[in-house]
Amino acid sequence: MPRTRKVQYVGDIGDPDDLVAWATAAQLARLDEDCHISNKTVARASGWDAGNLATALHRERHRLDGERLRRLDEAICALAPEVENAGGLTSLSLRLRGLTDRTSLVAHLPCNWAPEMLLEPLRTEFDVLVQASALLTMFMAVDTPKLKGEGVRAIRQRYDEQIIALVDRLIMIGASPPTPRNTDALALVGGLAKYSFEPAKERLHHALQTLPLGFRMWRTVTALVQLSKTNPDLVNRVKPWVRGLLNEADRLRLANVYPGRSLELELAITIPPDWSPPGDQDWVHQLLLARARNTTATVRERGTAAHGLWQRTLTYAPENTGERKDELGTLIKKLRSKDEGEDTASGLQWIASTLEHVIEKNVKFCNDWPEINQPWFSIVNDAADSLDHEFIPPHIQPAAKQLFRHVLLQNAGVERREAIDTLVAGGWIEPIVNALQRVLTHEKNQAWIRIRALFALGFLQRRDLTVAQNLSAAFQEAYDKVSRKDPPVTPSEISEMHTVLFAIGDCFGAEVRTRGSQKAKEQVRTNIIENLSQLISDDQTNAPERYLIARAAAYMLTVTASDRQQPEEPDASVEPLLRLSRHYNDRTTKSLCAWALEHRFEGESGKVRPLLHMIQ
Repeated sequence: MPRTRKVQYVGDIGDPDDLVAWATAAQLARLDEDCHISNKTVARASGWDAGNLATALHRERHRLDGERLRRLDEAICALAPEVENAGGLTSLSLRLRGLTDRTSLVAHLPCNWAPEMLLEPLRTEFDVLVQASALLTMFMAVDTPKLKGEGVRAIRQRYDEQIIALVDRLIMIGASPPTPRNTDALALVGGLAKYSFEPAKERLHHALQTLPLGFRMWRTVTALVQLSKTNPDLVNRVKPWVRGLLNEADRLRLANVYPGRSLELELAITIPPDWSPPGDQDWVHQLLLARARNTTATVRERGTAAHGLWQRTLTYAPENTGERKDELGTLIKKLRSKDEGEDTASGLQWIASTLEHVIEKNVKFCNDWPEINQPWFSIVNDAADSLDHEFIPPHIQPAAKQLFRHVLLQNAGVERREAIDTLVAGGWIEPIVNALQRVLTHEKNQAWIRIRALFALGFLQRRDLTVAQNLSAAFQEAYDKVSRKDPPVTPSEISEMHTVLFAIGDCFGAEVRTRGSQKAKEQVRTNIIENLSQLISDDQTNAPERYLIARAAAYMLTVTASDRQQPEEPDASVEPLLRLSRHYNDRTTKSLCAWALEHRFEGESGKVRPLLHMIQ
């Protein structure tokens, strides 16, 4: 008889333990299905009793803490080294739970190895991540009240130069296209900043202000804020710096390569009201409210900001829910107003509906959805139901469908991205890609839903010909829209083209080689380069309302560049980057292209430098 397993649910999208448990169960199911390696075998290899592992998966007695996840990662990778993307549970836990203790670090070294290891050159991303983990292990070991900071100061003084070198390189890894290493690096910078605040702050500030891909550093600042909350001295140093950064958020957003990414809003949501001076208004609340009302902001930004207002209320000031309901009621009416315009009307109305839903239920974010009679909503549900016909083990299938719905329907920005992270860690990506393609095939009118599906395709990190074809087709659709003469192109259609190009860069620009990934990258570049070059050469993107397209094109060309195949033939990225750097009005585009042309290609050889070595 076939073995049956207890169904693995995700009851709360905001509960890291639920998400980690599902991803673990999904990985174990992959080993069972693909390699006939049982849970019992994995448990024994990781030093666990199979019964204890089963209870931990369902959170009945044991917990999948950092140490247990590390052992599971080691066992999974040792037992099934041929399975792509195996392991990574420790990395997922770090992203969801934060840098809680030494067991949450992604790399572990014997303590007597660390001093010598920290003297080694930083040639690869792995060198950087291992050394940063080793240094943080040393800091955490002496971070105790009894030592009163003396141990931390001693390590900081001894390794001052190494800390600076590591932070510089972690920033470059963190600014790169998304991979587990990318997000691990962002968390590690936050950890080092906790113990060496001034040097790290200086470099993070510089990256946010001047690095073309520095917008991703907002996540590091968020990690630092979370780590500082238990350290009053650190809070006093972090508070004014973070407030200064967020006061500049609107200016930085306008010069951002990806202004709709909302990472500064995710930071704002984590900041408690008592960070405002006594007697002053809650300045973070005002920032979020302004963005939620901003008619030039994207659906993504306005949804993250609107839901963030309610999340902060329940987290920090539940006694103020009555007052907040009145204010959010006014915002809900505005989001439903016809004055908001047809371009984003359905997306804004969905924000209003989900905001009403969480307020009525007195919860932070949606774990179920208000029912609405809209074609796009039916398309999303049909795509989720199509997962019933995909090969996903029955005990993880219900949660896979729920996570898929969060990817497209969740308006709380952090939780939407964490749903993607969890699906990636679980490993059952092909069915999710197929379901996203169903949405793109059947939903042609609502750009905001297409944008969410395209973003997910970029972040799911499946680098194969199927995804290359999906993104190529999406690019062609977006190209047809932004190339037409009449009716006028809408801001959402421009955002859709921006998202397609970023998705291609995010997926195929990552410095990760898997079976077929290089071929898939060349396929998608070949498919789009002619029309992309036409957009650039016709100056169709050289107007302020279309700068987003030029910025995304510059990003995609930079991160997907390949080594020169022939001495006289530069990579296909070079010519369009040159044109964008010389003939475009947008300062952000010119800066990104100039940076890429100066640092990405090695002189006569034409070899492509890793982003790690593109330090300004």
